[in-house]
Amino acid sequence: MKAYSQDLRDRVIAMHKQGYTAIKISKDFLIGYETSKSWIRLYKNTGDYSSRQHLNTGVKRKFTDKEA
Repeated sequence: MKAYSQDLRDRVIAMHKQGYTAIKISKDFLIGYETSKSWIRLYKNTGDYSSRQHLNTGVKRKFTDKEA
């Protein structure tokens, strides 16, 4: 599933800071209510609401000792 853009997330949080509810935000931006609610919850709990998609992905190195 493709992640929403950081710009959209920024606009959702900006509207939340202005006092809009998650229901109103989700209707205005045509995103799911649970999505907007989870971004707001993340922002309240951690202060960060950015996408976690593609973090810590890829091949893990088995050999990390560069001098050996």
